[in-house]
Amino acid sequence: MKYKNLTDHAKNYFIAWSNKNIEKLASFFADEVRLQDWNLLCHGKNDVLDANASIFESVENLDVRVKSLSQVNNRIFAEIVVVANDDEIPVVDIIEFGDQEKITSITAYRGN
Repeated sequence: MKYKNLTDHAKNYFIAWSNKNIEKLASFFADEVRLQDWNLLCHGKNDVLDANASIFESVENLDVRVKSLSQVNNRIFAEIVVVANDDEIPVVDIIEFGDQEKITSITAYRGN
């Protein structure tokens, strides 16, 4: 099966996340989206949006620096640096896309 190039879609997702734009993030997520990182695991669009809103409320300044993006089938592997206030957190995200290029799963692995 041939998959569309999803790297631009992933870049736009990271821009929306950096801008703390919950409404825009909602447009990226499938209803059954799953999010797992080193602190949490949640399922469903509303729970994932709530988890993101909590992150956004906990920091004043937020940015994502994309170091590299790779695509394998319907997955994006993103090496990023999350800048939260004065902390720089190295992260690898695995983002899986489903129908209509909606995100169905995000698994984030923290470096250091």
